[in-house]
Amino acid sequence: MHARGKITEMPDKLHTKQICRRIAIPLLVIVAFLAARGSAEEPAEPVKAVDNTLVSGSRARHVHWIHLYDAGGKQIDPADESAPPYSPAATCGKCHSVNDINHGWHTNEFDEPSASNPPGRRGEPWILSDGATGTQIPISNRGWAGTFKPEQVGLSQWSFTKMFGPHTAGNLGPTDLSAKDADPKARWKISGRLENDCMICHSNDNRHDQEEWGRQIEQENFKWAPTVAMGLGVVKGSAKALPATAAPPPKPAENADGSTEPAPEEVKPKTLPLKYDKGRFDADKRVFFDVAGHVSADRCYYCHTTREVGPKVAPRFEHDGDIHLRAGMKCTDCHRNGIDHSISRGDEPTTPSAANVISCRGCHLGNPESTAPVAMGGRLGAPHPAHKGLPPLHLEKLTCTACHSGPWPEQQTQAVQTSMAHNLGKAMRGRRDDVLPKIVEPVFARDDNDHRVGPYRLLWPAYWGYLKDGAVTPVTPVAVKKAMRAAEVTLPRDANQEQQIIRQFADEDVAKTLAALAEVDGATGTAVYLHDGKVYQLDGKPEDHKIKSDVHAAANPYMWALGHDVRPRSQSLGVRGCTDCHSTNSAFEFGKLTSNLDEELAGRPDAKAVALPIENMLDLRRDEAGLAKAWAFSFGWRSVFKVFAFATAGLFGLLLFVHGVRGLVGILRWLQA
Repeated sequence: MHARGKITEMPDKLHTKQICRRIAIPLLVIVAFLAARGSAEEPAEPVKAVDNTLVSGSRARHVHWIHLYDAGGKQIDPADESAPPYSPAATCGKCHSVNDINHGWHTNEFDEPSASNPPGRRGEPWILSDGATGTQIPISNRGWAGTFKPEQVGLSQWSFTKMFGPHTAGNLGPTDLSAKDADPKARWKISGRLENDCMICHSNDNRHDQEEWGRQIEQENFKWAPTVAMGLGVVKGSAKALPATAAPPPKPAENADGSTEPAPEEVKPKTLPLKYDKGRFDADKRVFFDVAGHVSADRCYYCHTTREVGPKVAPRFEHDGDIHLRAGMKCTDCHRNGIDHSISRGDEPTTPSAANVISCRGCHLGNPESTAPVAMGGRLGAPHPAHKGLPPLHLEKLTCTACHSGPWPEQQTQAVQTSMAHNLGKAMRGRRDDVLPKIVEPVFARDDNDHRVGPYRLLWPAYWGYLKDGAVTPVTPVAVKKAMRAAEVTLPRDANQEQQIIRQFADEDVAKTLAALAEVDGATGTAVYLHDGKVYQLDGKPEDHKIKSDVHAAANPYMWALGHDVRPRSQSLGVRGCTDCHSTNSAFEFGKLTSNLDEELAGRPDAKAVALPIENMLDLRRDEAGLAKAWAFSFGWRSVFKVFAFATAGLFGLLLFVHGVRGLVGILRWLQA
């Protein structure tokens, strides 16, 4: 039976296999056909390019003993007396994706804003200042509201580089130096391109001199700047002093038959003598680059320092600085980035699901809806704030920085100087407090997107221009000075005076200048002057020398968010109670804005008071003043109200108790009866 059982099972198994084969083969054909058809109709997503950056995979710092390469990709021999300066792009590009890095947040100034290069929230602009003409214009290529592009104010990429290059990381100038530049003053062929110098941010060596970087840019030694700033060599002379014939001769022209003609006879190109420090090279002609991914704050301070100015400012040694840096953190702990260098700016999330980003709320509050430990707060050891007694509404209506960032608000805004606007970092004798542009902080305004209230820095734009179709086109300071001379308006003779506080023009001088600008060939629109929130134009005939003023959107203040210095809990707004903000003399609600003509800072008793169209923080936020005053007044009597409320509650409680006892006694008597 057992043997017979085996025989009887064999045909069943064979039958099953045959059926599977007969079904499987057609199914495979059908699947293959559908797959081919699907791939034809819906092509697969292209394979993304692989980043060519060399990665060690370890948390240990990679030791950079590397060869230097020039802009042409040729290895540099330090013993060669005619050796050219090293190129960061060619040198670092051997291991890193320089093209991605060059489009990062610090080096994409001249990239057109797009979906892949979003402008982000408004930040600190570059500011074109000129005291003689009363000019301070916010500039940015990012398209932020209230700013102008460099070319709109007469700045080519060449002039922009010379003016603002010392406080950039580079990546300025055309990639093709042989191309003709629209600016006739441009000398890219001689100066070279100002490349992105990676070591400005990533150097861990105190010998790297950012101030020297700025000095080389002032001398138009653009291509030499990275070499000299790092201390690899010394360059003698200035490209600014080299003649135009110092540029390389043009390439030989190609004939119709394919042959090339010799270059025309020209003066042999001159260059600046560069002497490398041979002690920095090893036997294999390599240089040690002390590179750090997470660098100290000192690498950031050259471009990101803020200095409070004015007679009431305490000495710097009395300032405590940012609480995070005091605790041992670094700027890069919060401001992180990948190889694309799109550095996180600390933007606070607007929804709980996004609260795990690197921001105040992401680190301290986290995302209560998430189960991931990294999103539950406490990142980098951040304590979870209890906010005892603080109504939750405050966390919805205010940013964290509103209570914790910047100087303690006073009745009047505080004047400040920044690295980008006032060339901080460059050593000079007798640095003045009234140097243009005039920037003040903190002002409490609403965010453009989520409308939460936070602290900002503020700049009142001031410039001459033409008003047409509701928009104002600025006039360059050079053109304004020409018009002033034609109108016989006195200009300062002292060059230093031009960079001091904005001039307070007499009405007659304004009228004369406006009349002269109206007569300029090609002028379109009405000649106007903007400052302190108003637009001034001629009132009547030019010879009457009368002007009138109107409030205009173009004259609105430009503001950008203030994030540092962060104050600890014990120094935050509200630590003394609700009246820190909710009182009739609160700087948060009723603090005064300062005009460009701050007579106390200027030291000019003859300066006239200026009536600003926006007088205080309430006006800036467009809040109802009457309601705010009534609310603030009520907080002054809050303690009395609390005593009255508790006393009233106690009295009612006593009455209820007495009547309750009486009622209970009555019920007991009724039951006994």
